[in-house]
Amino acid sequence: MDPHSDTVNQTLNRAGRAMRTLRDRPARARVLEALASRLEAVRPELIALASEETALTAAELEPEFARAVGTLRMFAGLARSSPVLAELHSPPEALPIGPNHDLRRVLVPIGPVAVFGASNFPLAYGVLGGDTASALAAGCAVVVKEHPAHPRLGRRLAALAREACAPIAPDAVQYLDSLQAHPDPRDHTLARALLAHPALAGVGFTGSVAGGVALAELARARPMPIPVYAEQGSLNPVVLLPGALEEATLDAAGALASSILLRHGQQCTKPGLIVLVELDALGGRGEAFERALTAKLNAGPARRPLAPWIASAYLARLRDCAPHAEPLVGATQPTDGTTRPALLRARGAVHSTLLHETFGPSTVLVHARADELPALLDLLPGSLTGTVWASARERGGELFALVMERRMARAGRVIVNGVPTGVRVAPAMTHTGPWPASNHPEASAVGSAAVMRWLRPVTVQGTLP
Repeated sequence: MDPHSDTVNQTLNRAGRAMRTLRDRPARARVLEALASRLEAVRPELIALASEETALTAAELEPEFARAVGTLRMFAGLARSSPVLAELHSPPEALPIGPNHDLRRVLVPIGPVAVFGASNFPLAYGVLGGDTASALAAGCAVVVKEHPAHPRLGRRLAALAREACAPIAPDAVQYLDSLQAHPDPRDHTLARALLAHPALAGVGFTGSVAGGVALAELARARPMPIPVYAEQGSLNPVVLLPGALEEATLDAAGALASSILLRHGQQCTKPGLIVLVELDALGGRGEAFERALTAKLNAGPARRPLAPWIASAYLARLRDCAPHAEPLVGATQPTDGTTRPALLRARGAVHSTLLHETFGPSTVLVHARADELPALLDLLPGSLTGTVWASARERGGELFALVMERRMARAGRVIVNGVPTGVRVAPAMTHTGPWPASNHPEASAVGSAAVMRWLRPVTVQGTLP
């Protein structure tokens, strides 16, 4: 018998009962607002605990905390009054297409949702992160599997959620449950038990490609398959056109170096490959950019990653990439559990090994001629983001149009003359992308559109819902 089956069964049974009271949209809004207020009341404590467990600094966690609280409040407003959730009415009309039925289309919650939080954003993608907030706004009870990289923070957040929900309704505490993770990240027994429970209706996941694939396979193997919305891994390529190199070599190098180093490179939107496009012979401004980027990454400190297994995976990826590119930074790594930034250089052809995400402060720099660019763009995988740097003159040209077309085909967000790190939580945000960045490129994990993952349309014909 699975050691987790009783716990999972009791948790999902509670979630099923809570679904009945979550039908009331104002109640959902009150729950989300109460969660936001409870977090704000203990902000210093949570930031200190998160920093202690993850090695992220307080300065790095402060904006993440604000994002988590702001997201809860945004979804509270959406639950209360947003037209996104409103019904659509098609009354009888004079010249109907087909039968003249009176139709009302409503959105109904899919049922209890499991959330697998991320290691790298313990607040914004944790127990009370965006997946939880969007599911509660949709009317779905949530069961969170805490992350083994920050279990104490996960349990504290779960306790705060219980405190916040208890005064709202007798069974409000059941809106959100948390299951404790095994300290070994390779132990997947709890995940298997959770995915196998017949009451579970959907899954939100942020992590690796392997983790997303494993959960999706478990969900498909059920007698009644359920959706898994997985944000997985992203290369986030950056293309610098010749005019941008001519006009803003140092600006671009500084901005991209800061983006790579931010949170020690442990972000899903970190630029993992930078393509320097030169018109003729390699050299010139491309070499100047390389020198500037090398200097800035060399100056980046060694730091402890989020967890020991993340450090091991980072070092293993660097070893895999080493035969296929020349190391410019980070060829020698520490042996004390910390890791250093890394920069690898390739020219022209790029080996497929280099076209996968390396989770940590590293990037691959590719020098390419303009005539090599179309073939290189065809090799790039789906990503959360695609970035192009171009001069004002180039933005009306064929090369810029080519890059924009190819990146829009393989990215959820395209950035012009900026960096991919820093994700605004807003209705217009798309945080997803073609495979392997996500298994559902039509479903954003950030912004108000995230709520649509946990809803399905139902049309009621001939009577009011």
